[in-house]
Amino acid sequence: MLSNYYQAIHLFRFDAKSGTIYILAAESLELVISRDGTWRFLDEAEF
Repeated sequence: MLSNYYQAIHLFRFDAKSGTIYILAAESLELVISRDGTWRFLDEAEF
């Protein structure tokens, strides 16, 4: 769950080649979901 409240999704990207989903929600929630279903939050240090 991204939060206890609904958050606006600003960007949704699906990479068919790698099977990765990228979601940008609210103002700074960034989430990556891999093909195998594992997920992780991104932070600014990863850029």
